[in-house]
Amino acid sequence: MWTSTCNNDAFLGLTIHYIDNNWNLKNFLLDIISFTTRHTGNNIANAIKSVLTEFNLLEKTLALTTDNESAMIVCGRIIAEELTRELNDQSFRHYRCSAHILNLATQQGIKIIDDEVVKIRELMKKIKHSTLRCDRLRELCSIENLTYYKPQLDVETRWNSTYYMIVKFQKMLRPIEMLAATDQDIKKFVPDAQGWIKINDTLTLLEPLEKATVLLSASSYPTISDYWEVVDSSTLASTVLDPRTKLTLFSTGKESTNAINAVKRRFSEYHTPMSQPAVINHDNGEVASTRDYFHQLKRRRLNNSTLNITRPSSGIYEEIDRYFALPCDDNVAPLLWWQAHFREFPALGAMARDYLSIQATSVACEQAFSVASNTITRTRNRLQPDTSRALLCSKSWLEKE
Repeated sequence: MWTSTCNNDAFLGLTIHYIDNNWNLKNFLLDIISFTTRHTGNNIANAIKSVLTEFNLLEKTLALTTDNESAMIVCGRIIAEELTRELNDQSFRHYRCSAHILNLATQQGIKIIDDEVVKIRELMKKIKHSTLRCDRLRELCSIENLTYYKPQLDVETRWNSTYYMIVKFQKMLRPIEMLAATDQDIKKFVPDAQGWIKINDTLTLLEPLEKATVLLSASSYPTISDYWEVVDSSTLASTVLDPRTKLTLFSTGKESTNAINAVKRRFSEYHTPMSQPAVINHDNGEVASTRDYFHQLKRRRLNNSTLNITRPSSGIYEEIDRYFALPCDDNVAPLLWWQAHFREFPALGAMARDYLSIQATSVACEQAFSVASNTITRTRNRLQPDTSRALLCSKSWLEKE
C-alpha cells in the first residue's frame, strides 16, 4: 500500500514474479489500483483476489509476499484460508518481507553500541554542517593518502544506513582524530579505545547482515530459498531445490527427513512417466567456498546432513536421489545451475522454476511506488487515479518487454 503525499490518493500495488524458459527471474507490475476503502486485511484480500481472478492467475499463484503491516498479515491469512477452502489448494503461502524483519532485528542488536553511535552521529553532523571542517577533513585525508568520504548521517529506522555511517567514519578515523585534536567542539565525540573495541566487534557481526540486506533487496534473485530460518513446506522445498544448499541447512534426522518429504509431496504433481532424464556424468569434487565465516558454518554441516539419510534408489523418486548425490556448490547461481541441468532433472527442474521464484521481500512493489512518487508530483497532483494507474502499468509493461 502507498499513499501519495501530493493528493492523498491511496494505491495497492501488485507485482508478479516468475522464471521464464531461459531461466531468467522476471517481474513486472501486474496492477496498481486506486484504494478508496478502509485499509483492512479483508478489503486488501478482496482487491488482490479480484486482480488475480481478472488475469486468470488466482489458481496459479504459489505465494504472496507483503510488507509487515498488520493488515497485510491478516490479508495473507484470509487468502490462504480461502484458497484452501474453495480450491483445496494447500500449497499457497504468505510471506512477510524478510528485509524488513532483518532490519527490525538488527536495530535491536545495534543498540549494544548505541552510546558510541550517538557520538559518531553527532560528530558527523557537526562536520557535515561546517564547510570549514569538511574542507579541512578533505585536506587531512589527502595528507594521509586516504579516500575522503562526504559525511553522511544515518536514517535511524534503517540499520544499514547506520552501518555505512560508522564504516565511513572508521575509514577516515585518523584524519578525523587529527581534526578533533585542534577542534574542542568535536573532540568529545570521538570514541575512546574501549568504545572502538565494541564498535569493531559489532561491525564484524553486522557485515554478513549487511550483505544479506543487499542480496534480499536486489532484483536479480532475492527468492525464498535465501531465508535461513525454514518454517514451512514451501520454504523447505525452495531451500532443498537451491543447489547451493540442498540439505546442508538441516540437521540429520527429523529436519532432513521433513525437508525431503516436503519435496516428495510436491514432486508427484510434476513427475510424469514421460519424463525421461538424460544421465550426465559429473565431477564430484568439492567446490571450495570463498564466503565468510557464517557460510563456512553451513558447509561444516554438509556431511552430517546428507550421508546418513536413507533414500529410495529407484521408482518415482529416483530423480530426487540423483539430485542429492551431486555435491553442493556455494558459488553457483541457482538459476544458471538449473538451466544447465534441466534435461537431467525435468520434474525437479519444473518444481525449481516455480518455487525459486517465490520472493523473500516486497522490494519490487516498493520500487514501483518509488516510480509512482515521481509520476504523481506537486505539479501533477490532479492526475486521476485511473490515469496514474494506466501510466504506471504501461511504463512497467513496456520496460519488461
